[in-house]
Amino acid sequence: MSRTSRTVALTVVAFFALVGTAYALAVDPAGGPIGSHYTVEVDCATPATIRVFPLSDAPQATVPPEDGTESPPGTWTFDEQAGNVDELVVSDCDGHSSRFRYDVDAPALFPGPTVVHFGDWDPRRPASSVIGTDCPEGTTASVRISGPDGFTDTQTAPIDRYGNWEVPIPATAPSGDLSVDAACGALRFDAITIRHTGSTTPGGTGSDASSPANEPSAPSGAPSPATPVAAIPNYTG
Repeated sequence: MSRTSRTVALTVVAFFALVGTAYALAVDPAGGPIGSHYTVEVDCATPATIRVFPLSDAPQATVPPEDGTESPPGTWTFDEQAGNVDELVVSDCDGHSSRFRYDVDAPALFPGPTVVHFGDWDPRRPASSVIGTDCPEGTTASVRISGPDGFTDTQTAPIDRYGNWEVPIPATAPSGDLSVDAACGALRFDAITIRHTGSTTPGGTGSDASSPANEPSAPSGAPSPATPVAAIPNYTG
């Protein structure tokens, strides 16, 4: 996750010339660990609401709007607590919306694909990639995939501004259980096992959750993420 703006409120300001009004969405702090508390403020002349979406890949679910407390006049305040994946805060002010991604620091490995680089895996789709989250800033992910008949594939991947990355499962990977080991900098993930069907689609780097096309859904049941431990990687990719 980004380490440069933990304690500073980030504000998105939207101006609407047609109605001659402006409103602002502010989230403070910009990120934190699982279960962390954060404050959302929406400057709006009328009662504002927000919706908070866990950023994961699961069936779409309806997320009801939340009402805030007006203090001072014209500013609506919401007290939120983070879950175990990044969250997209979407505000509504008199029919106009803005959004902010709250960055939850929770390093983990997951089978993919997902809406973004992290979250719950939808077991109805075959795994075609591996996703890692929250690598230290400035690092590169090293990933080793091994499987039946001596199959081994090693890849490296850059991290995005949230510390997340994704690599494809090679088309040459055999059917069966694939073991995935990964590390970035001094962070090593516990290995995970992916049941592979032998049919994959080349993966990519995922897409930014700020895109309206990627408005997220609620999480569903998924394999438990690995718990990372600090260590020096014994392979470099």
